[in-house]
Amino acid sequence: MASIRNSVSIIDVYNTYMGTKYSLDYVKRNNIKCPFHDDAKASARIYLDTNTLFCFSCNEHFSPVKFIQRYTKCTSEEAKKIACAIGGIEYKAKAPLSEEEKLFYKVYEYTAGLFHFICTDDYFIKRGFSKDIITKYKLGFCPTVFNVKFSDKPVTLKELLVNQFKDIPVEVLDSFQLYDFKGVSRYAERYTFPIFDKYGRVVGFTGRAKGDIEPKYYNTSSKVKYFDKSNLLYNYHVAIESPLVYVVEGTADALSLISAGITNVVAPLGTAFTDEHIKLLAGKQIVLSLDNDKAGLNTMYKLIINNPTVHFSVLLLKGYKDFNEALIAGVNLSDIVKTSKVMSAVDFIIHAWKVSYDLRLLANRVALCRKVESFLIKGEYHWLEIDYYNKILKRLFMKVIKEEE
Repeated sequence: MASIRNSVSIIDVYNTYMGTKYSLDYVKRNNIKCPFHDDAKASARIYLDTNTLFCFSCNEHFSPVKFIQRYTKCTSEEAKKIACAIGGIEYKAKAPLSEEEKLFYKVYEYTAGLFHFICTDDYFIKRGFSKDIITKYKLGFCPTVFNVKFSDKPVTLKELLVNQFKDIPVEVLDSFQLYDFKGVSRYAERYTFPIFDKYGRVVGFTGRAKGDIEPKYYNTSSKVKYFDKSNLLYNYHVAIESPLVYVVEGTADALSLISAGITNVVAPLGTAFTDEHIKLLAGKQIVLSLDNDKAGLNTMYKLIINNPTVHFSVLLLKGYKDFNEALIAGVNLSDIVKTSKVMSAVDFIIHAWKVSYDLRLLANRVALCRKVESFLIKGEYHWLEIDYYNKILKRLFMKVIKEEE
């Protein structure tokens, strides 16, 4: 609920529960006590740009809603209601689910559990994922047919679901598009990654082929009524409370970072990172870290150029194509993310031009200057930042010219 995150001050929430009267000026200059551990040294700080409290001891960010939920041990929805009361804004309760929606979530949740239960090989272990991650994210496998007690021969997914949900009309089950006209699962012979909505409900799947079948990845169709890829990000239901979010290319890359304890990560679902996705992450620091290949670098470049006001950052994974490849190789991803230099959007533009163009040519240097100048103006950067990047470009060009001599 973006309106709560942007409208309810974390200072007001803190003061309400801690009985303090800290002002804006005070929290700008001072650390404060964390309410979630015995904090004699005042190891927490409020960050106004992200409207969060960060505890250096807990190593955790708390948004207004997350703070209330943790402090009072209430549900997320109850915390939102309390936050609205503290902030003096109208609380808009989540609309009740229709009967069809309830059935949809029920069937998809069951199907995800079924695929998870059936998966007995070590495919996900070989990809570097722990048993805890496999269980938490309901990773699974879908066979072509299923051996069940109610039939003396293998059955299709449709036959299994019809038997399991006798109270749901067949035409309703058909509309959920979990199987084809023959009743065979659309994810047959694929390893399955359930897709969760912002409430943590299963609404679809990404299926990765076990063998040589095409396509290699199959995603739930956007024609499915409650599945809209442009408004979904993998792991968004977990990352939503963090003020900083890493954007990676696929579900396996997201799970790789999650396996390393970095849970504030999301991935688009077989589509480009869209304007709708950017809106989902409004108010957060977005760090792009797509695949370290030509396609991934080009995608990040276009995203940055086309969205100058977003002020993306970029983390380049060196030595590996993606995070899952690095995880399988035994790399400590937590250390890499913590120690890697995160580039600003403008730094990345300059880096991309250095890689792609011969800056010994005057025409290319002029073109880069114009590109950066236009970007800085459109992005409403401060004049100090504009001056800084002008100096960076000047030093770069002087170095190029010197190397020519």
